[in-house]
Amino acid sequence: LKVHHLLYTNRMKKKIILLGIIWGSIVTCFSQPNGGFENWIPEFSYESPLGWQTLNFLQFTWPPNPVSAFKASGIDKHSGNYALKLKSIHLNNNPAPQVLDDTMGAAFTGIINVSPTYYKYGFPYTSRPEKLNFWYKYFPVGEDVGGVRVILTRWNGVKQDTIVYIDSILSANFSYSFLELPLPYLSEQLPDTAAIFVASSRYSDLARVGSTLYVDDVAFSGWVGIDESIKPTPKVYPNPAKDQITFSDPGKDAFIIEIADVSGKVLG
Repeated sequence: LKVHHLLYTNRMKKKIILLGIIWGSIVTCFSQPNGGFENWIPEFSYESPLGWQTLNFLQFTWPPNPVSAFKASGIDKHSGNYALKLKSIHLNNNPAPQVLDDTMGAAFTGIINVSPTYYKYGFPYTSRPEKLNFWYKYFPVGEDVGGVRVILTRWNGVKQDTIVYIDSILSANFSYSFLELPLPYLSEQLPDTAAIFVASSRYSDLARVGSTLYVDDVAFSGWVGIDESIKPTPKVYPNPAKDQITFSDPGKDAFIIEIADVSGKVLG
């Protein structure tokens, strides 16, 4: 199992895993997501997992695009009756090339409605989980890689403040494996919205038609308190110093002070 955690880079900023979702002032109204993918709803010629949006809605374009998300069962589910199967497709008709790659397969918690067009991104969530857990197997074509992304945010009256952001790559994995994805906290706030993204092709330059990702039993676990996620740290100033130095401890933990000269020799 090869999982590589990535920090927020310019490359990630350029394209969100899926559809360049509009942040703005979108307010979500979804319950806890259908993480076991047991519940599916019929939508014209295909089915969609309840609470999740896939690229299947792009069948409405002309010429229509292939189906990329499927209800998996039998040996292709981990537990229950079903799992989510994502298959990277080439878009015959890309309605938004500025935000959609020509080859991709993706799903996220939320919805895109075609007529009338509107977006709902994520679902209401007010906890501080320690991890995102899920089971997956992945069959890439060539050097393709899959991906999973978690974003927890809170509306501050003007914009969404980011509380958690993590983006992880999924490499080839031919039988179901359990993944625990630790969530790095950037803020002491409680979130009000959570969004989960999964993709069978993470990067446009590596994406290949036919790469297939199976995902099942997606769930948050654990609890991270404020003191555990954003701990105040002692401050030292000025540093380096000549005659006088000040130590400031904004927390309650004891700490040991060592003073060294410019050569690294500890003086006390």
